[in-house]
Amino acid sequence: MGVYTLCNKAAISYETYRSIRKNRNKDIYLRTLLILLKTLDVTPMEFFSDPMFNADELDIDFK
Repeated sequence: MGVYTLCNKAAISYETYRSIRKNRNKDIYLRTLLILLKTLDVTPMEFFSDPMFNADELDIDFK
């Protein structure tokens, strides 16, 4: 699926997508994430089971 098709199906702007993709938007809304996952036919369980979410590897800014 192309980027513009994804944005259109998920009803998000290309600018929102680009901000997330380029890591400029570090605080993505859960609603936006769930819409993107549904559009991509990925369950939240599948998404969060990725090894990148191992607690030891998460870099969280608590500011």
